[in-house]
Amino acid sequence: MEAALRSRLLDAAAIANAVKRRVDWEVPPQAGKLPAIVLTMLSDPRPQHMGGMQATRDSLVRADVWGDDQAEVAMLREAVVETLVPAATAGEVRFLRSFVTALRSLPERTETGVRFRAQIELRVWHIA
Repeated sequence: MEAALRSRLLDAAAIANAVKRRVDWEVPPQAGKLPAIVLTMLSDPRPQHMGGMQATRDSLVRADVWGDDQAEVAMLREAVVETLVPAATAGEVRFLRSFVTALRSLPERTETGVRFRAQIELRVWHIA
């Protein structure tokens, strides 16, 4: 699911044009390598029934959008939501509709100014 979710983001022109290939799982952006999107799996339960594992799962995923420009981070935040909320298929993974559970703005002061961060939490329903 992780590779398929990353592919969905990189297939969106607005995101790919802005971040190039800088969409990664759990790897924070390096200085000077912004904008970037960092994905983190917050929860990935494996529901089951008497016959075994259920095919449909809901994972809680956080997307941190990093950048030096507040307007660009806001644009990318909305592009991430517009890309990941609708149902879609990527590779072998069928994504059902996802739900935004939280949006946060978390700017950070640095020695050279401000790094802007938008944090999006999504309940991602999928069938692998």
